[in-house]
Amino acid sequence: MLVDRTSIANFDTAPSDAPVAGVGGRAHLALGKGKVVVVVNDEVIVTDAAGGEIARWRLEVRDGSPVDVEMQKSGKLLIGSRSGLVQYNLDGFRDRTLATADALPAGFETYDLAYDEKGKLWAATDNGWLVKFKKPGVAEYEVRYATAAVPAPRLVVYDGVAWISSGDHVRRLDAIALYDEQVAAESAP
Repeated sequence: MLVDRTSIANFDTAPSDAPVAGVGGRAHLALGKGKVVVVVNDEVIVTDAAGGEIARWRLEVRDGSPVDVEMQKSGKLLIGSRSGLVQYNLDGFRDRTLATADALPAGFETYDLAYDEKGKLWAATDNGWLVKFKKPGVAEYEVRYATAAVPAPRLVVYDGVAWISSGDHVRRLDAIALYDEQVAAESAP
């Protein structure tokens, strides 16, 4: 017998419960510490692994529309938006701003975040930049992976190799080698 387990994302938004102006977008998911976080528009729903609701709250308008969400090792939620990176506790407390939009190369519309196997945060932007962070908001390095637009990039990273998908195309990049090539080209006479 199949059981419909989709009900946590099917909630009514009556006019009195409409999303707050200035935020919105698509649904996002994050997993960590036995919790699943669903972000739909400006609403955040925290569930246990079985789908039981633990908490429900709204993002602050000043944080803008989420472009990606990631669960940190600490169990806190990292919300990426065009405004920057913000950390929330799972009870809805806005912990702090980790970075403004300046932490990413200029000109992006959207980006995707990923943690690698060592817990380092990376970002791939739709204008062709891959960023590895020393810590959220402080770039270790940036490399150009595309010169044309990359609509809605999706990113995973393992051992310095980035896999970036967009539409039906997947790029596999050795980020360290790309960075070394970039540095050599910039320092060439």
